[in-house]
Amino acid sequence: MSVTQTFIPSDGTTEIERFAADAHRRAIEPRPRPVVNERPTKIERKSTIDIRPAAALIKQLRASTANALAKKQELEDKHARLTATEDRYSTLSEEQTAVTTRIRDREAKALLADTQADNTELREKLAAINSELEKWSPSIESTRRAKSMVESRMLANSEHLRSLGKELAAAEQRWLTIYHGQLAEDFRQELHNLHRIIAKMLAVEASANFERHRAVAWGFVENISNGIRYADPLRPDWSNSHKPAAFPGYADAHQALSLKLASVDGDE
Repeated sequence: MSVTQTFIPSDGTTEIERFAADAHRRAIEPRPRPVVNERPTKIERKSTIDIRPAAALIKQLRASTANALAKKQELEDKHARLTATEDRYSTLSEEQTAVTTRIRDREAKALLADTQADNTELREKLAAINSELEKWSPSIESTRRAKSMVESRMLANSEHLRSLGKELAAAEQRWLTIYHGQLAEDFRQELHNLHRIIAKMLAVEASANFERHRAVAWGFVENISNGIRYADPLRPDWSNSHKPAAFPGYADAHQALSLKLASVDGDE
């Protein structure tokens, strides 16, 4: 015949009683809250394009444009001088023809009238014109050829200036795009750094003695989260917090607030 033995501990409780006591204790003990992972207080800076090559290209194109503009002015000055020479020669040629015609007309009229025409003054004027024309005649063809060459160079230089203008516009657009990207990243970083003051406000608004109707910080976070597309490059990382406790720096802000409130002594 078997004998069942019951072991009674030194405190006098049975195993069944201890089991019931443990179950009761587990039922009334608060369950540990799951750890809430905060969003990061620091975000990695996105790499941006080096703006220096774009700036160097702009500098180079502006220098080339300045040289082309100086060349344009030089060619225009040459063209003006050559044109003045050609115009002077044309004017003298026209005056030569006009004076010669007047002399012949007066001689013809005198012949018809059986008189002698006095063309002394006109012949002196014609002689002066012919003398000046003799000075210009050897070089007038060279002048005209030089003028034609200058006009060709002016046309080529104008095309070069137009090309430089397009390249410069594209280079400036490239520089602006890179600079905008850098500004956007600077703004994203500064916007993220707002988490410091927002975390403090959230900690205050979570305090038991704070008037709930004055809370605005979490509503602001939600408005940013709902109002800015997730794919927007300017969307702050802290707007992805699903609750105040997950907001970056919230735990530290909550602890700092407790210390600050406990140290209030009226001398602030």
